[in-house]
Amino acid sequence: MTRRSKTVIALLILAALAVFLLWRFLPTGGREEEHETPAVPASAQAGTVTVSREMLKNAGIETAAPKPYVYREQTHAYAAAQGVGDLINLRKNYLDASGGVEKAEAALEATRGEYERMKKLYGEKNVSLKDYQAARAAFRMDTADLALAKGDLRAIETGSNQRFGRALAGGARNETKPFLRLETRRDVLLQVTLPQGYNASAPPSGLRIIAPSGKAVTARFISRAPATNPQIQGMSFFYAASAKTGLLPGMSASAVFPTGPRASGLLVPASAVVWWQGRAWAYVKTAPDTFTRREVSTEYPVSGGWFVSGGFSPEDEVVVKGAQTLLSQEFLAKPAGDGGDG
Repeated sequence: MTRRSKTVIALLILAALAVFLLWRFLPTGGREEEHETPAVPASAQAGTVTVSREMLKNAGIETAAPKPYVYREQTHAYAAAQGVGDLINLRKNYLDASGGVEKAEAALEATRGEYERMKKLYGEKNVSLKDYQAARAAFRMDTADLALAKGDLRAIETGSNQRFGRALAGGARNETKPFLRLETRRDVLLQVTLPQGYNASAPPSGLRIIAPSGKAVTARFISRAPATNPQIQGMSFFYAASAKTGLLPGMSASAVFPTGPRASGLLVPASAVVWWQGRAWAYVKTAPDTFTRREVSTEYPVSGGWFVSGGFSPEDEVVVKGAQTLLSQEFLAKPAGDGGDG
């Protein structure tokens, strides 16, 4: 290859490299389109819709101010229906032990009187030593029997308190009305156990229990449980619920247990919420014929709707009937994919 040929080839290579660099780094219409900033997702935008008075009337649109609501963070706890056979046996054993104490006290009262009488007569030399010693022995035996009977009764009380808690065990021993409702199966005893790591310094007086059938009922607080569910290892509490739930001993249910601090806010009712692009929205009346769509936080679902701490005020007129009609009207004249007014 001649020197002239080598020079030509080198020039061609340099020219090709220059063309490539110009194409790579100079802006072109096609590459600008590739790097164009994407539009804000439609689901993140609110919107406004204006409707005629005739449509307001025909659609039956109604508004209401959101109600104040006090929210507490909640968790689902495990509720297990308990049998009360051991409590019934506790009542029987307690009555037997109490009767034993009463009998021992009566026997001791009799022998004490006899012992005091024989002691006086023996001091006066009016009875033999043998008779005096017999009276004294009877008195000491009855004293020991009373101490033993009281020890048995105390053991039953202590053991039942440690097993069932003072409130539940005391109710069985004293045959209180709540215990009688459990004994006659008008109520069912529930042991509610929180997930491990949750703490409840002040258990609520009432819990919402959801039975396997889906029926919900309020359970009444009895006491803290002295022992927990070994499979869950969380804090446990005793509650009583109506037996009409259909729960039987050995069955389980779900309990909605408040575990967080109280927070004040508003309740956006479920009837006000419409769903669009995976988010919840509600319309607020901003003029006689104009409504603005606002996003509703669904982080805190509650009975009847959602708890919100922002985005709405007690003075707002929230559409509680006809919101779906407004959503349809808002996008009726907009091209597909248009996300709203922005």
